[in-house]
Amino acid sequence: MRFLKNPMLTASNTHSSPRPVQGAGLIRNLPLGRKFHALLGWINGTSGRISVPFGAGRLAHPASWTKAVATLLVAGEHLLPEFGLIAPILRSLKQGTVVDVGANIGYFPLLIRRETAVPIVGFEPQPFLHELASISVADSGLKDVELRRLACGDAPGEVLFQSGPNGNIVSAEEATAAAVTAPSETSSTDLDTAAETTLKRRPIIPVPVVTLDTELANTPVALMKIDCEGYELKILQGAREILRRDRPVLLIEVHPQFLPQFGGSVRQVVDFLSPMYDLEAWDFSPDRGSLGVFRSLTRYAPDRGRRFPDMETMITAAATPPLPSQLYLLCRPKG
Repeated sequence: MRFLKNPMLTASNTHSSPRPVQGAGLIRNLPLGRKFHALLGWINGTSGRISVPFGAGRLAHPASWTKAVATLLVAGEHLLPEFGLIAPILRSLKQGTVVDVGANIGYFPLLIRRETAVPIVGFEPQPFLHELASISVADSGLKDVELRRLACGDAPGEVLFQSGPNGNIVSAEEATAAAVTAPSETSSTDLDTAAETTLKRRPIIPVPVVTLDTELANTPVALMKIDCEGYELKILQGAREILRRDRPVLLIEVHPQFLPQFGGSVRQVVDFLSPMYDLEAWDFSPDRGSLGVFRSLTRYAPDRGRRFPDMETMITAAATPPLPSQLYLLCRPKG
């Protein structure tokens, strides 16, 4: 596989290790502390990388992403309440590999490693986020964690990817009108410039895509987490053999708004998995009927989630305006 380079979004490896974040206690103790993210910039500066304690180690963040850092400090691991669905399962794992499709800056690898010592393979196609995840893993001293700079789908090749703190594959309609960032236009390797570009310009770049069946043909998979902004059905279709061969537990973030952009739907995801899996559907979003102030105050409070009584109820909720941004499927192999 030929890896595509984009110097603008790949910060130089010569930068030193992230410095520990300062002012964490102050932000955590302030009411609505995440609103005071500018204070973090004043305390820590807005250049270089800082690290935030998380899971089994420390997450590397651009210091200039003050809103994201403040949110992480306030929310902590409650930022990802869905992880609680698989934590007990991970603790029981003694063999196999855990696969993280959509690793971002390393949230799940750091949480997974706290629960189990089995190998972890993560996929993150965006060069800048992949580098941050790699730094997070290295700075945390995690062993047996491999991060691959690849997208996953239903066929090998290349796709267009919109960069950002939570990037996404570009739909066919968007790709037609997209202005793709060429390497010649992005010659800088400066970390701060790359962080600013990723956060605000969100350039569209080409990234290599593989199928999990090919990439993990010789890897026994025990559990797989998928979070790919509407591309989840295509990823599952590219993992048919793994699902048949290994019957891994699955945690899938389902995006009702984005699935149709790639020819899928929530019902298609459910129908694809139902013959092999017993499905639980969960919603961790704030109460959409509550007042805005209440939602803001409770947004990052501990959340046990709401389990749907059955798949039809979840499918109906996924199609009812305002559409939920994401729902979750916990899939346990039948038998």
